[in-house]
Amino acid sequence: MLNSEKFNRADRFYTMIFGSKERRYSVRKRVISSVRISHQLFGEVDGRSRDISDAGLYIVAQNLPNLPKGAHVSLQLMDSSNPFIFFNTRVVRMSNNGMGLAIVDYEVDGERFSLEELKRQWVVAYPNYYGST
Repeated sequence: MLNSEKFNRADRFYTMIFGSKERRYSVRKRVISSVRISHQLFGEVDGRSRDISDAGLYIVAQNLPNLPKGAHVSLQLMDSSNPFIFFNTRVVRMSNNGMGLAIVDYEVDGERFSLEELKRQWVVAYPNYYGST
């Protein structure tokens, strides 16, 4: 069976069970980590990631302001070996206690880089990572 056939079958199954198509194209991994988000309207809010993928993450936090879909939010992974990397993200979903964020790019020392650059550096540093499950 071709990968596209597997994807179409999985997509039809998901639609049958949940009533809508799954729109994620990246595999999510359950990662619970301290995060800090910031926005000019509310300052900084600390929370926790619930899951992370190559394209984004879902965070939970108390007293999250209701931001519109598409709003840009700065994100720091506080448990990271380098918490001074700022990820520029975009709100893709809001709920009562959390938000889904798509990663746009990231900044180090005020210089912006694409996610492709981050992935390239990750593969160089951890060559067996993407081959494992």
